[in-house]
Amino acid sequence: MLAETPERSTAVSSHSPTRIGLVGITKKPAPRWTFWPHWVRGSGYYEELRLQAFAAAEHARSPSAEATDWHAIAGIYSRLELLTRSPVVRLNRAVAVAEATSAELVEAVEQLQSVLLPASHRLAAIRAELYHRCGDKVAARNHFEVARDRCANDAERAFLSQQIAALD
Repeated sequence: MLAETPERSTAVSSHSPTRIGLVGITKKPAPRWTFWPHWVRGSGYYEELRLQAFAAAEHARSPSAEATDWHAIAGIYSRLELLTRSPVVRLNRAVAVAEATSAELVEAVEQLQSVLLPASHRLAAIRAELYHRCGDKVAARNHFEVARDRCANDAERAFLSQQIAALD
């Protein structure tokens, strides 16, 4: 993988997959993310991995959730969704859209209606959070309760119970 991050002083040159150059930390330019050589790009499995790496890089380079470029992440997940048709990717995209701007919360909730993860507590928990942000406490409570009932993890179940209690 070709990557250059602020935390590393060694970077692989984007011109040759085998040439390594050292870059001094104080002289290092702003981070550039280059993840796969041009000959790997395309479709299929490698493109899926490349897009996942881009999404991870966007998260990693942000110092906080507030500073994250959620529009970029939503765009990456849009491309990944077209490639994979994965309900988990659709769920991640909906979360990124919701984080991008509160005005798009309703759109994010509507996108979740088409996510097919019937036994997942995470889908119900995300729906609950989005409904809560939209101000619909009744729907939020219902989805938090569904999430809690489906969840097998004690710590997550306790957190979901706290979320339900906080709605009162």
